[in-house]
Amino acid sequence: MPGLATADQVRRMSLLKLILIDNPAVIRRHRDELGALLPSDIAFLTESEPEYLEVLSPNANKGLGLKTLSESMGIRQDETAAIGDYLNDVEMVRWAGIGAAMANAVDEVKLAADIHVRSNDDGGVAQFIDYLLELNNE
Repeated sequence: MPGLATADQVRRMSLLKLILIDNPAVIRRHRDELGALLPSDIAFLTESEPEYLEVLSPNANKGLGLKTLSESMGIRQDETAAIGDYLNDVEMVRWAGIGAAMANAVDEVKLAADIHVRSNDDGGVAQFIDYLLELNNE
């Protein structure tokens, strides 16, 4: 079984994903500090929950994932849809042909979205699916 990587080995690794978990106030401070230190061509910072700060490769976010998947399947951007509620969803909701924000979404997702639906506890995903089906039937 291989041992733990040394600090020098970690420094030479390509960044895949690093998650910092702490209380939301500390996470916001870390995001501000790391954001000032890490250029956007080195790392992409996002939060997946108030307590989770994710440091990713600049080529790793849900928007790029949706783009790559749709291109590989021959699906045009205007034929895609995405729904989200937290900061790690912003790029995906923004890139999708139709992007939706849950009622309980953070403001950044709401601003990126084309439409707003009910919260995830109140059937918002079903409401979004109904909306998409209605659009398809027009």
